[in-house]
This record gives sequence, C-alpha cells and structure tokens, in this order.
Amino acid sequence: MTIDQLKGVVAIDEEGSVSRAAKRLFISQSTLSSAVASLEREVGFLVFERNNRGMAVTPQGRELLSYARSIVNFSEDILSISDSGKKKCRFRLVSNREEHLNKVFAAFCFAHKDDVSIDISFASASVEHTIEMIYRDLADYGIICIDKPKLKQIEDLCKSRGVVLSPLTEITLEVICAADHPLMHEKDLIRALPNYPCIAPPDYASHLFIEEVERKAGFPLKDDYRRIIVADRETRLDLLSKGVGFMLGILDRNAAERWNLASRKLDARYGIYSLVSRDKINDSLIREFEKLLRDE
Repeated sequence: MTIDQLKGVVAIDEEGSVSRAAKRLFISQSTLSSAVASLEREVGFLVFERNNRGMAVTPQGRELLSYARSIVNFSEDILSISDSGKKKCRFRLVSNREEHLNKVFAAFCFAHKDDVSIDISFASASVEHTIEMIYRDLADYGIICIDKPKLKQIEDLCKSRGVVLSPLTEITLEVICAADHPLMHEKDLIRALPNYPCIAPPDYASHLFIEEVERKAGFPLKDDYRRIIVADRETRLDLLSKGVGFMLGILDRNAAERWNLASRKLDARYGIYSLVSRDKINDSLIREFEKLLRDE
C-alpha cells in the first residue's frame, strides 16, 4: 500500500464522498476510486460500503482508518524535519470544560517554554466534538466531563471511533456564588436557583450540568433560569463576586480567595475522563501531561 492510498481513504471518510475527496486531493474521481479498490484488494476487506446515501465505513475499515491517519501524519512530520535534523512535534489538547485544566496546561507550557521543537494548543469543544477531534487526529489528548447517565452512550461512541476512554476522577457539582449571597442560606437550594440569574458560558444550551440539576429538581430549569451569558471567565467570576447570580461547576481555591466566593455542594456527581487514540497511548508528551494532571 502507498501513502497516497491511505490519504485517499482518510479524505473520503472526512469528506463523506469520493467526489469531494478527489477535489480535495486534486485528482480525478476515477483515480481515487481505483486507489481505494486496490487498497481493499490488498488488505482483503472493504474499507467502505457503498449505498444510496454515500460511503459508510465498515468496522474493519474504521480500524484501518485509525492507523491510516497516524501514518499520514507521521509522513507529514517526516517531511517537516528541519535542516537541523530536529523533528517538529505537537501537543494538541481539547476539552469541554477548559477552566479545570488552565493551571495544568499553564504548567505544561512553562515546562516547554524554551523548546522550539514543539507546537502546543488548547481548544474547547463539546463532548461529541472532542471525541471526533481525537478520532480524526485533529487533537492528541482530550478531557471530558460527563454525568453518569451519559457514560454508556459516550463509551459506545468512543468504541465506534477507536478512541480509548479512561476515568481520571469523580467530582461533586457545586453552586458557586458570592460568599454573602442568599443562596448560601437557602434551605431548598435546588428550588431556589430559578430566583437568581445563572451566569454561564456561551455553550449554556448544551451545558452538561443543567441536565443533572434538572433531574434532581424534578422540573425543567432551562426556561425558568434568568441567564447571563458571558464568554470570558474572569468577567463571570467578577459578576459572581458582586452578588449578581450563581454559577454551576467546581470552585477552585484560588478563585475563592481572589473573588471572595463560596459554594454549596449538590447531590450530583460527574466523571472526568481522558480520551486518546490507541496509537498515542504511550506518547511521551501525553504521559507527561497526564502526570501533571494527576498531581494537580
């Protein structure tokens, strides 16, 4: 098999059709189809099943694609080796709850601040998008926070994508607000929440905590909440410190001291899990980041 054949199947999977993949690779559709057919004959199984809706990846094809992406990326890395002979490497982190990782990510960046051979990035995405980024090799390491009822669904999705899901820790959800906020003294905390504004990030609509709180409350809170949507975390914390409203999440010690915040635990727990493709489990940068994460 050739690198071009592997690039072809990766492109088809990402584009969803042979015609779009061929345009992306600047080759004819017949040339790409012939390359894929040749690869399938060599490996002895179909990578794609052709149907009226397009191209569907077979189970064996899914496994082949996970290796194909790595090989294609490695080939690109080889071509990018500098004249000094030092290979450029990457650490691309993605998570659906980035504020929990800020301190660890900062420590990782500090450890590599003088290393010109490594590119580092940190992106925010939904749980499903995080899994997809790991699968498509758009990220190297993912961290997701999910509530327990969603675990089976996420496990199945990771399995279908050849992504390794591993538990890191379990966290108890908290209501965060100013230390002198009335919520600190409410007897029925859950029922009292709709009386105050919920300060939330732009992804509020898909916020995993909301479903957990709704389930405990026994009635929908999304429509009852007065929402203040703020992208910047510092601004959200400043609003909390002024007694404007509350936030759902985990209160870290530094934020509590700096902004004079307090929290109350809810009877709601969620898990934090790591995501990595099978071929990168033993990657040195990933193992280094995991150590920093566990130490924190």
